[in-house]
Amino acid sequence: MKSAQDFVIEIPVLKNNDQITKARQILRDDRFREVYVVDGKKTLIGYIDLTDGLRVTATKSNVTVEGYVKDAPVVRPKTRSNRWQRHAKLPYG
Repeated sequence: MKSAQDFVIEIPVLKNNDQITKARQILRDDRFREVYVVDGKKTLIGYIDLTDGLRVTATKSNVTVEGYVKDAPVVRPKTRSNRWQRHAKLPYG
């Protein structure tokens, strides 16, 4: 019998100082559309998408992912519309 742990996929995460060729390899080989980039405290900085990652043609490069990172949208409970909150009985808002 399978458990929930059998369905968990480990998502690769890059640091801001990792090389762009590492991002390209993950996007190409692991079939992900985005690779998330975090800082030293494991706080999300942004992501690199498939299009930008595959534009890199060099196999060896000292270029870091820093210049390719796109901002990731931040979603917090208070970003929902007030109209929706009035109808939903949620603990926030």
